[in-house]
Amino acid sequence: MPFLTAGQLKARLLEMPLGDAVSLCESGRWTDLGDRLGIYPFRDENLGTVVYDLSVGNEAYSLRKAEKQTITRERPLKIDPGETVLVLTDEYIIVTPKHSGLVLCRARIMGEGLSQSSARVDPTWYGKLHVSLTNNTKAVITLPYREEFCTLGLTELAEPIPRERFLTRKLVPFLGQTTLDYLPRHAAQWRPAKPGAVVLDDLDGMVDLFGPPFDIVRGAVYKVKQDIIEWMEQRWAPNALRDLKAMIWQEEVETLKKALEHQQSAHDKGLAEQQRQTRYLLITLLLLVLGWLVALFFRGR
Repeated sequence: MPFLTAGQLKARLLEMPLGDAVSLCESGRWTDLGDRLGIYPFRDENLGTVVYDLSVGNEAYSLRKAEKQTITRERPLKIDPGETVLVLTDEYIIVTPKHSGLVLCRARIMGEGLSQSSARVDPTWYGKLHVSLTNNTKAVITLPYREEFCTLGLTELAEPIPRERFLTRKLVPFLGQTTLDYLPRHAAQWRPAKPGAVVLDDLDGMVDLFGPPFDIVRGAVYKVKQDIIEWMEQRWAPNALRDLKAMIWQEEVETLKKALEHQQSAHDKGLAEQQRQTRYLLITLLLLVLGWLVALFFRGR
């Protein structure tokens, strides 16, 4: 089904204020909108022959960092190498039940090394779109605020979809979004592993999860490990046994010396104790002899 031409698209644009149009969408009064389409704000310079270029809005979400970034003219969107971000469009889109859309990548953006996943825009969609971009280069890519970065093609269906096929927030949580409140459940903030916690088995996990080029990294690490082992065997191993024996003998000598010193110290302490007891015994005998002599002297008188 062909996209609407520039003339057809402009002829179907809603002329009512955005707030009024959103109120009709939220209340389900799609018939009041007729076969019209809403692009707020609409810029003539973004309209191509059969497509409309969407612009970078004021928010983006990094799947790698698990954080939202505010985008302004002074602070453009920066996408790191290998990083995937969800970019909120500046335009608020309203697609009535008789239309559908398709978001495609612009050739200029692809030429810079960015890839984008195509996404359909179902009938009864309203809200800003979030578009995923991945930086496939080795450099940081910058996208200014309100720069055209993707393309929206709109088609007209043969007949409006039935009411039971209308989108709801229960089915589509980010329906009617103006900010990136609904975030991917698999996004998690990356925290670097501590050097001491990394083991060689972690490399196998990286290869199984990501594939190349981590297989090359694993091979390089294992090669360095093998080179270190071979160097140790050639340079250190021949003298290792001799050095080990010398170390053991030195430890034995030190242990024996300490034992002898301890034994000599114990012997000296025992000898001193024996001499002290001998002195006490001699003094006691001397006192007994003196006492006996004194007793004889007084008895003779």
